[in-house]
Amino acid sequence: MGTYDLPADLEPYGRLPTWLRAFLAEHPSTGVSVIPIGREDAARKEFERLPKVAPKLPRDSEPEGQ
Repeated sequence: MGTYDLPADLEPYGRLPTWLRAFLAEHPSTGVSVIPIGREDAARKEFERLPKVAPKLPRDSEPEGQ
């Protein structure tokens, strides 16, 4: 598992529960999302307000310059 820096106000959401860390140690995964039941909309809003840092990449099917 790798690590990354989260914005300070999202730091509490970046800590995995002990049981999940143990599970992932036995079942490696490239990504995990733990969203409590009933918090899906709030999590989506928090995610959508994060800065968009990657530029839009051109698609193979789009002509150049668009």
